Amino acid sequence: MPSESVRHFKDVASDPQAWANGNLVKFTFENGHEAAIPASPVQFSAKVAPPCQRAPHFGEHNAEVLKEIGYTDDQIKAMAETGAIFAR
Repeated sequence: MPSESVRHFKDVASDPQAWANGNLVKFTFENGHEAAIPASPVQFSAKVAPPCQRAPHFGEHNAEVLKEIGYTDDQIKAMAETGAIFAR
């Protein structure tokens, strides 16, 4: 039977027990803002899972992927200029 009151979700980021248990990690966004986010619940060893990283921006890896499958820089540039791909 639980013996502690239910907390509000806003309290989780400042909960010392959540930090002590490794349930939270500090994440820094590109704009410098920091936030506490849930750590990975999946553990395959005693090592702590690496902190989360941001998802790629739209089209961020287009050129790299196209190069891997054989397109030249000129072909990729032409695709970007015509709007066939989004290039950063």
